[in-house]
Amino acid sequence: MKAMKKERHENISETTSKQCSLKDMINIGEIGMLTLLSEDNSPSIRPMQTVNINDHNDLFFFGDFVGTTNKLLRKGVDSYLTFILETREEYFSMVGKANSVDDIYLVNMLWKDTYEQWVKGGLNNKDLVLIRFIPTSIDHWVGSQQGLEKFAHWLGKKIGNKSTKSFEHSTEPVNV
Repeated sequence: MKAMKKERHENISETTSKQCSLKDMINIGEIGMLTLLSEDNSPSIRPMQTVNINDHNDLFFFGDFVGTTNKLLRKGVDSYLTFILETREEYFSMVGKANSVDDIYLVNMLWKDTYEQWVKGGLNNKDLVLIRFIPTSIDHWVGSQQGLEKFAHWLGKKIGNKSTKSFEHSTEPVNV
């Protein structure tokens, strides 16, 4: 019988007694779901691969955004970022701001050809955007599938979905 890990939850942003580094918790290359909220609070949700985490816990991603979303990123937009690290039974949910970074040196320094799976055409794509997510609140769960259920409930409440019952009681994959 597999020993069950005890579930643990903490709000990292409220833990002032210890220095917390996301670099120690989330690996470069991990894929998270970034939710950008437009001015009318409608969400735009996309998977994003982490390309860098700096010493201030800002996370960086490449994307190719156009139109309204690109305009929102230029001025900074309220956002949510979530990670499900199933192999370690860890779950992260973050609230913060996302904005585009116009530093061409940083773009060139962080770019790897493997990111073309996310941005077709790579550095030659005129819509290429380096996105910086600046977390203001970070929740972290460690534990069994119950952590996934709580994580889904938390996310549903954050993006305005008051009915998260379908997430809470099923951890089975759903075929669409």
